[in-house]
Amino acid sequence: MEIEGKMYNVNGFGGKIANEFNQYFNDLPRKQLAENGIDIEEETDTAGMEDMKSGNLNSLELNVQDVEKAIHMLKNKKFTGQDGVSVNSIKNNAHFFAKLLA
Repeated sequence: MEIEGKMYNVNGFGGKIANEFNQYFNDLPRKQLAENGIDIEEETDTAGMEDMKSGNLNSLELNVQDVEKAIHMLKNKKFTGQDGVSVNSIKNNAHFFAKLLA
């Protein structure tokens, strides 16, 4: 996986890869809303939702089974993302990735 221009493999860098996945998925909704001209601060009453406003999911608890189920629900795409990892690779190693992300 490429992170900030450097290539990392899972051996010894599982935490770094998991953090990169978390950062990507934390930023994704905000980026997609912005690309569609939606300002989350204007459109949503976020009072009392500091975790959501900061982009953190600190209060969210996931277990390996939940993450693995979500991975298997991903659409099958032949293209890779910016990290060069295909959906099929993630699905074929769902338990491994789920343990990193949960």
